[in-house]
Amino acid sequence: MAKADTEKYSQIDANNIQMPTKCEGCLILSREIETVFSKLNTKIGKEDAEIWLIEQLETVCEEMLHFKIHKEKSGIDKFSPDSSKTMKTLKNLRMPEDLWEAPSVETEMLQKYCETIIEKYESEIETWFWKRFKHQTKDTLAVSFAFFLFLK
Repeated sequence: MAKADTEKYSQIDANNIQMPTKCEGCLILSREIETVFSKLNTKIGKEDAEIWLIEQLETVCEEMLHFKIHKEKSGIDKFSPDSSKTMKTLKNLRMPEDLWEAPSVETEMLQKYCETIIEKYESEIETWFWKRFKHQTKDTLAVSFAFFLFLK
């Protein structure tokens, strides 16, 4: 992470913000990749699958900027693309959406973690993908990440 990013996040009031941990970032990335993988038609050719994987890895981190913070939840459940109860209430009150649609610092941090993980473990993610694509394993990406991080 760049020094400017670290300085930006260090100025945040810790009482109001619950920054994601690297572990939460990894689990959320795993969950998001597995969610899109479940929609992939595994009968497509290898070339199309490779293009699909590249596209997903390029966009999955960007999508995290659209996540909402659910302060009433804990762990990775507090980060979701679904609107929180508070936001639903504000929409029902017809509050202008542009007041709250900017990405939060928490989701910006999720995106940074996501980009770092993909950059560092891209070949391991590809290995997992091809094993999964060929039905050689049912391991989740989170389990595979655990092996990458702790058993190397």
